[in-house]
Amino acid sequence: MPLYEGIGLIGEKDLHPVVLDIGTAYTKCGFGDETGPRAIIPSRVTVDGHERSVFDYRGGDDLYRLLVELMQKVYFRRLLVNPKDRPVVVVESLLTPSLFRNVLANVLFRHYEVSSVLLAPSHLMALLPLGLQTGLVLDIGHREAVCIPVYCGVPVLRSWQALPLGAQAVHSAIRASLTEHGDVTGPGLEPPDVKDVVATLSDAVIEDIKMRTVFVTPAERATREQPAEALFAADADNLTLATMVLDALLKCPLDMRRPLAASLVVMGGTAQLPGLKARLLAELRRLVALPPYSDAMRVDAIRLHRPPAKDNYLAWLGGAIFGGTDVVLTRSLSREKFLEAGVLPDWCSLASGDGASRDL
Repeated sequence: MPLYEGIGLIGEKDLHPVVLDIGTAYTKCGFGDETGPRAIIPSRVTVDGHERSVFDYRGGDDLYRLLVELMQKVYFRRLLVNPKDRPVVVVESLLTPSLFRNVLANVLFRHYEVSSVLLAPSHLMALLPLGLQTGLVLDIGHREAVCIPVYCGVPVLRSWQALPLGAQAVHSAIRASLTEHGDVTGPGLEPPDVKDVVATLSDAVIEDIKMRTVFVTPAERATREQPAEALFAADADNLTLATMVLDALLKCPLDMRRPLAASLVVMGGTAQLPGLKARLLAELRRLVALPPYSDAMRVDAIRLHRPPAKDNYLAWLGGAIFGGTDVVLTRSLSREKFLEAGVLPDWCSLASGDGASRDL
């Protein structure tokens, strides 16, 4: 179904929906009538005196507690609104585990009693701020990079690609570089071993080092930019960030490849590294002229879009645009229907039935 079908503005008397994008590292939250999230907070909560990521859960009950705490921060510390008053738009990855989706729905509908929830695939939402319905969307997140082609508003699921090439890979490279080249000085006669000191550095410190010092350059150089090379260095299967994008293109039908290659969209927090997009584009153009891609690709140009928002909240902005239309009224799952069915319908699952799919 095209993204723009049935678009119409919500009446002024209606409250704009809460828009959530729960990422592995950070959660973006705000309202459907705004051009940016009200807050970007770590997807971490304190439970039983321990700070934990909501994605490091040990079963459904544990996840329920973590999400209750996260939504408490979102509604009552950041947005300052009553959950019952507003519908919710959840921007989610197409690869989100069913357990996470179902537990999140239970938290929103049963614990916070929201009126309705609209699930919006993040790769589709990334195209909305650009006014596109066709694009090759690459999301470089915290744990992994996911590439999904979208053609005429429909994700080409048979062509999706994913690799563990995200912020964690860069963080690991920073730790390895500090261990190999670092030096420790202190007031004591025998300073501690570098390896022991690096092991005590928190993820927040490594993130700060990355944002202050790491950048991406052409492959010929390698000093301070060395940690970012983890995204472009081939693994045992000769896979990199660039080959993942080209492999996704190869799995698409031949007539889709040219428009998709000419409409590359890159998003995610890791995409904000200075120089990453230029390096990725250079790698793509180099590889597409070499075997095996030169024989099968049949594309004449690879072009990269410049989004109208920061890369880390591009999908959220698309969700806010989507939430500002009448789809919130026509395609959301109401609390009454959820409590009646007891399960969250999945648009790509035949077990959900046609009726449930239409409701979403």
